Amino acid sequence: MADAFELVALALPGDVVPESLPATVRQFVADCWPGMSRSQLIARARRLSLRPSLRAYLPAAPGDVGHFALTLTAGVQTVSLIVHLRRIAEWSRFDRS
Repeated sequence: MADAFELVALALPGDVVPESLPATVRQFVADCWPGMSRSQLIARARRLSLRPSLRAYLPAAPGDVGHFALTLTAGVQTVSLIVHLRRIAEWSRFDRS
């Protein structure tokens, strides 16, 4: 079964100031919370028409925090965020081991 990921933190690259972000990206960041799933994160960005692209920097072992690049396109402006996601082993309520 596939692993799941949960949000630990969102960060801006060092050369980007929060005031320079488009309003929809600021709204997206405000709407995110620690523990939300990767699919919730992507769905929220799509709901705000931000055309998200999420790419892993390095793979993470279960329980470890991985770093991902999240690229959002708001109109003609492209914004990159650093996303810290914890990889958690997916469980099934049908497992009886």
